Amino acid sequence: MLQSRVSLARALTYQFMVIALACVTTFTTREASAQLTGSFTTTGNVGISASRIDFGANGVGPGAFTIGAGPTGSFSLFAGFTGLTADVNLTTHSVNTAFSDLNFMTFSTVPTLAFDATLLAAGGFSSTLCGAVAAAGQQCTPANSPFAFTNTSSTASTFSFGISGIAHDGVNSGAFTAIFTGAAPFSFQNFLTTINAGGTVTSSYTGSFQVVGTTSTVPEPSTLALLVAGLAAVVVVRRKRTVPR
Repeated sequence: MLQSRVSLARALTYQFMVIALACVTTFTTREASAQLTGSFTTTGNVGISASRIDFGANGVGPGAFTIGAGPTGSFSLFAGFTGLTADVNLTTHSVNTAFSDLNFMTFSTVPTLAFDATLLAAGGFSSTLCGAVAAAGQQCTPANSPFAFTNTSSTASTFSFGISGIAHDGVNSGAFTAIFTGAAPFSFQNFLTTINAGGTVTSSYTGSFQVVGTTSTVPEPSTLALLVAGLAAVVVVRRKRTVPR
């Protein structure tokens, strides 16, 4: 009789552990699938100076952007959506140093969604050719600069810079990385001469965004209640097994 009760208790304990594990697994999977993930592109105008990345190239604050065709994941319905991108102050934001620019990007059609910028990446090239005579194929990143320049010819160039941070909509979140690219009708040597003299170079740009979800592990109240109840049952069963008959 005692042996059968112990066997039954063990069976019930095992069944509860299986059910609890299934509940936690289901919960975790649902949480992971609800996070912000996907990709999209934006287009707009930007003004580059020695002290500021001026989105909108308007000199007065945030600049408008439009999301291009083919967004994916959480953003799959966002094609054609518009919003605002805030300027980046290069005198207060050093490359590869964490900061917090809340609402770096906001979305007109989805007011609960925002992208907060936390890092301005350093450009990936050497500074060796920044002062060389312009020629096609040259690459340059000035010291402590976010910009990566490439001469496509002796009289034309491209530039890029990267920003990363956190996307959130009040419920879900994801880590984003964005690469912005533009072009100038002159070499990067002339580009640098212009901005180092206090001028601004204006260009259209394309921003390429990748968002990877972050997972919350906080259980729902019902799941937590089930786990607590189950653990209590396990404790009761174990105590009964230790009580002499």
